[in-house]
Amino acid sequence: MLLQKKGRGGKGGFTLVEVVVVAAIFGILGTTLVASFSTGMSVWKRAAGLTYSYRQTIVGLERLAMELRRVMNYPPVGFFGTGTDCYFANIASDGVKNVSYRYDSHDGALFRLSRNLSAGEEDVPERKVIAGIGNFTMAYYGFNSETGSYGFLPQWNSTARGLPMAVKVSFASVDGGRTFEKVIIVPAAQ
Repeated sequence: MLLQKKGRGGKGGFTLVEVVVVAAIFGILGTTLVASFSTGMSVWKRAAGLTYSYRQTIVGLERLAMELRRVMNYPPVGFFGTGTDCYFANIASDGVKNVSYRYDSHDGALFRLSRNLSAGEEDVPERKVIAGIGNFTMAYYGFNSETGSYGFLPQWNSTARGLPMAVKVSFASVDGGRTFEKVIIVPAAQ
């Protein structure tokens, strides 16, 4: 059963008011969709704006953390560290390696060098792990004989102290002004 409008000649149709109301509704829906799409794109751009260097910084920091968690007490290599570099023995799938990290303030980068301790194996060349950083420091948690308590120390020598219980790494990213600080527990020292 069709409803027909009463009017001239019984023809059905829309009045001007009805057409204007429908156009207004479609206009509001269209504006809402465009605004939602625009907001979604700006959120996506901001999320994608976590720059490549920021993501590489996170990956490099996690690499350092993973290797510090695999430190082993191997006296021929030991564990030595200062505020800007450290080296230690690390367990790898093919044996024991001497791994070192050093911060170069001129390049604003953290470098990693891995030396194989097994005879006949080649060393892995030094490579940049984290780039675009400043104010890099490392501190080592252990017993301070001068104060008689535990705390973070600016240097570490395994000959005198064994392995540190934890290592704190902190630095700032040059491009985004973000600061990073991570305390990494060394399980072999626990």
